[in-house]
Amino acid sequence: MKKFIILLSFSFLFSFAAHAQDAEAASQPEPSTASADADRSFGMVAHAGLLGYGADFATRVNPHLILRAGVNFFQLEGFEDVRELAGRSVLIVASNNTLSFDMMGEYYPWQKSSFKLIFGGSYIQSLTANAMIMVTDPMMFGEIELTPEQVGEMDIELAYGGMAPFLGIGFGRSIPNKRIGLGLEVGSYYIGSPSVNMNASELLEPSASAEQEKSLEESFRTLSWLPAVKFRLAVRL
Repeated sequence: MKKFIILLSFSFLFSFAAHAQDAEAASQPEPSTASADADRSFGMVAHAGLLGYGADFATRVNPHLILRAGVNFFQLEGFEDVRELAGRSVLIVASNNTLSFDMMGEYYPWQKSSFKLIFGGSYIQSLTANAMIMVTDPMMFGEIELTPEQVGEMDIELAYGGMAPFLGIGFGRSIPNKRIGLGLEVGSYYIGSPSVNMNASELLEPSASAEQEKSLEESFRTLSWLPAVKFRLAVRL
C-alpha cells in the first residue's frame, strides 16, 4: 500500500443570543470617563469553533488595544468512516486531541467599530491526530483468501507542538461596551510540519518503515497553516 488517506473532519456550530442593559436614575450624575473605563477594563470570553472550545481573559490597554490570554481544548475519539482507497473499501477510525494556550492582542483601528486585527501566538502543548486504517473485506493473495484481520491494520499519528504564530481578523470586542457581546474571528496558526509515527501489523507491517514516515512528513510540509474560526461570547467584568 503506497497511498494513505487520513480523514479528520470536525465542525462545530456554536450560537448564543443574549441582551443586557444597565439603567441609572436620571437624577444621578454622569459617570466620569475614567470611572467608565475602569468599569470596562476586564472581560471573560467563552468560544467554540473549528479547533474546539476554550476561554479567554482580556484586559484593555488603551481604547485601541486589548490583550488577552486563553486556553483551547478539543478531544475526538473513535470517529469511524468507510472510504475507497486504492480500489478497496477501508475503515478509518480517527481521533484527535488538542490543548493549547493563547496570548493575543486585538487592535481596533476605529474606536467606534468592533472590527479588529488579531495578532499573537499559541503554545501548543498537544496537537495529535491519529488514524487506524484496515480493509473491510477479505483479500485474495494468490489462491489464498485472507480476512481483514490477517491482512492487518495500520496506525498513523501526526503530532505538532511548540509555538505557533497567529494572524487574523474579527468582529466583536472581548470587553464589550454592554454587559454581554457576541463576536466572530477568522485567522490561521502557523504550525509547521508534523512529526509522523507509523505502526502496522501482519502483512502491512513492512509498510510502516522509516522511509514511509519521512515521505509522509514531506507531504505534510505544504499544510503548515491551521485555519481557525471562532464564535465568541464575551462578558464585561
